[in-house]
Amino acid sequence: MLLSFFGLKATGLRRSHIFFVFMARTFKRSVVAINKFFFTILFVAMSAYCLHLSSIQHPIFSSLESMLMDITTPAIHILSQPIEWTKEYVRNNESLRQEINTLKEENKKLLDWQVLAQKKERENQYLKEMLNTDPNLPNSIVTTKILGIPNDGYRSTMLVANSNSLELEKNQAVVCPDGIIGRIINIGMTTARVMLITDVSSRVPVRVESTGEQAILSGHNNSRELTVIHTDSPSSSDSQPSVKKEPIKVGDRFLTSGYGGIYPPGLPVAVVTNIQNETITATTIADVTRLEYVTILKNAVPEDVE
Repeated sequence: MLLSFFGLKATGLRRSHIFFVFMARTFKRSVVAINKFFFTILFVAMSAYCLHLSSIQHPIFSSLESMLMDITTPAIHILSQPIEWTKEYVRNNESLRQEINTLKEENKKLLDWQVLAQKKERENQYLKEMLNTDPNLPNSIVTTKILGIPNDGYRSTMLVANSNSLELEKNQAVVCPDGIIGRIINIGMTTARVMLITDVSSRVPVRVESTGEQAILSGHNNSRELTVIHTDSPSSSDSQPSVKKEPIKVGDRFLTSGYGGIYPPGLPVAVVTNIQNETITATTIADVTRLEYVTILKNAVPEDVE
C-alpha cells in the first residue's frame, strides 16, 4: 500500500528485499548505540577505579604511574628541546647584540683617542724636526698653529694663532723644518698674518748653496713658485777680474743669505726647477699646504721693512 501510494509497483520479492534492508540498518544502529553506551560505562568505571587506586595508593597504580613517567619523561624532554634551543638562541642573540653595541661604543672612543694620539704625534714629530734644523737659529723660538691660508688671488698670506704669551712682533721670520715660510706683517689679539715668500711683494735675499752666488727671490702669488729677479756673484770684484762666475743651473738650492736682517743665514728656501730665456724659476722647499704648525723666530728684526 505504501509503495503504491508513492507510485511504486513492486513485486513480492522486491518488497521482501526492502524489508530486510530496513531491518539490517535498524540492527546496525542498535549495535552501534549499545557499543557507545558500553564503552562509556566502561570508561567511567575505569576512571572511577583509577581514582580509587590513586586515593588508596595501590601498588599497581604506583607501578603504572612509574612506568608512565619513565615513558613520558624522555618524550617530553625530547619534545621540549626545540623550545629550549629557541629560547637559548634568542638569549644568545640578545647578548651578542648588547656586546656589539658595547664594542661599537668602545671602538668609537678608541677612534677618538687614535685621532688625538695622531695629532699629538704630529706635534711631537714637528718639534723633533725643528730641534734638528740649522744650528744658526736663534735660541728663542715659539711654535703656533696654522689657522688658515686665505686665497684671494692678490696676496699670499697665512693666518696663525696668537696669544699674549707668544709676544709676537712684526717682521719676525716664520719657518718650518723644511725651510722658511715668510714673515709676520700684522698682529692681532688672537691671530697674526704672515706674508708668505710666494707673495708678489716678498723679496728674499739668498745665495746659491754650491757656488755662494747672491740672488734675490720674488714671489708672484703662485702656491710654490718663485722667480730670481737679481743675481750678483761675490767673486766678481775689481781685485779678481779674471774669475768667471759659474751659472745657476737646474737643481741648485737657494739658502738664505742673512742680508736684510729678517731671515737668519743658511736656511733652505727653494730649488731651481726651470731656466728659460734667462728667467730662472724655483720652487719652494717648504709646502705650506701640508703643515699644521709653524715656528716663529724671536730674533731682533728691523722695523722699517715693508
